[in-house]
Amino acid sequence: MAGEAAGRDIRRLELPETRREFLTVSEAMPEADWTVHVLLDTAPARRQALIGTLAALMILGVGWRC
Repeated sequence: MAGEAAGRDIRRLELPETRREFLTVSEAMPEADWTVHVLLDTAPARRQALIGTLAALMILGVGWRC
């Protein structure tokens, strides 16, 4: 396990060429006496945060020059 975010576990999968992180989401299904576990890849959220940060820095940089 790699850590925790928003009360959810983060699992890390390390392969020879890459490292991937997944957010673990679990939901109980009491009528079937099951618990469903889903792994969500964190890469899209990380990419979106990076793009947003870069865009904000560019906007601030342009605004600073004017």
